[in-house]
Amino acid sequence: MYTTIGEADQVLLKACQTRRATCCPACAAIYRGDAKALLGAGLEPQPGTPDRGDGDGDVPTVFVTLTAPSFGAVHRAFEPAATCRAAAKAGSCLHGRPRVCNLVHDHDDPKVGAALCVDCYDWEGAVMFNAHLGRLWQRTTIAVIRDLATAAGVPVRKMSASWRLSFAKVVEFQTRGVVHVHALARLDHLDDSPASLDGSDLAAAFAAAAAKVAVPNPLDLHRAIRWGSQSDIQPIPAERRPVAAAYLAKYATKSVDAAGVLDHRLRGIHHLDRLELSEQRRRMVTAAWRLGARPDLRGLNLAAWAHCAGYRGHWLTKSRHWSTTFGELRARRQAWRLERIGVTPDDLNQRTGEWEYKGVGHLNAGDAWLAASAASARHVNRRTAWEES
Repeated sequence: MYTTIGEADQVLLKACQTRRATCCPACAAIYRGDAKALLGAGLEPQPGTPDRGDGDGDVPTVFVTLTAPSFGAVHRAFEPAATCRAAAKAGSCLHGRPRVCNLVHDHDDPKVGAALCVDCYDWEGAVMFNAHLGRLWQRTTIAVIRDLATAAGVPVRKMSASWRLSFAKVVEFQTRGVVHVHALARLDHLDDSPASLDGSDLAAAFAAAAAKVAVPNPLDLHRAIRWGSQSDIQPIPAERRPVAAAYLAKYATKSVDAAGVLDHRLRGIHHLDRLELSEQRRRMVTAAWRLGARPDLRGLNLAAWAHCAGYRGHWLTKSRHWSTTFGELRARRQAWRLERIGVTPDDLNQRTGEWEYKGVGHLNAGDAWLAASAASARHVNRRTAWEES
């Protein structure tokens, strides 16, 4: 038997299951734990995978960080502390703004990530990079296999039959409003051929692929979308892999902005006037909304993803053979909890629930008045926003 009489306001509460820490820290903590388990499971030697030849069944694994290119000068913070842009080209830009910044910014300084000149900054180019990140990563993984085949002197088809690239990646928003990728990549040996590849070979292939892959830019066919020059690709030894999994998991619960203002989709661009956003974020969102109205870019659905500055993908994705799934992890956690209270799956199939109708509405007149006042204020705000737009 269960009743909600002992619950707060006699209401049965259900977890929202969000991943964003700005929306619900409790649910985000559970999601982070699941993400860490999912990422870590892919770092263990896979059952049925032949040894590389060193006898421990280990597989080549690398940690990959790929960033966006520059779309204009922004304020920066360094560790250890250093001047923002003292070595930049002296003078002013075409709009009369200085190209240098002699200040030393802390990492929590609101100016960090903001453009030195909002008119020189390529807002539309930054949105296009966010929108095409998924395709750029896909082409990168394809190029990695081809580069490995070239280095080994074998056809690509033979390389694909002997080796399989598996990965798990997390996308993070930088302070300037563009996304970059943190990923763990693993090279599985599928047959009994000599295992001649190691983590250094995989890292070199990723570096070569990141330097050359490109995606056509719908705004300028002569200026393709590419990765930035700042990348970090390193082989990960077995003892450091749990740390790498935990490092990636913490990014899976982050939001577009630190305050969580852009956690939900926008119904109209006029809503930005009521949001407390930095100028950098506001201009990125505005550029995405403006590009979403163009007929030739309708397939990108940028208006629906304007709150993410054009990024349309998931924050944590993995290849098919990386490890388990979130659904499997949650099912096992539920089974473990039921086992602790003495409930078996057979018991769940045999039990029936009976719910007695007690009424609908609010518990007292005060709650009803508060709800009516909130609904009225929301209606007035919507009407006012519509009239002002």
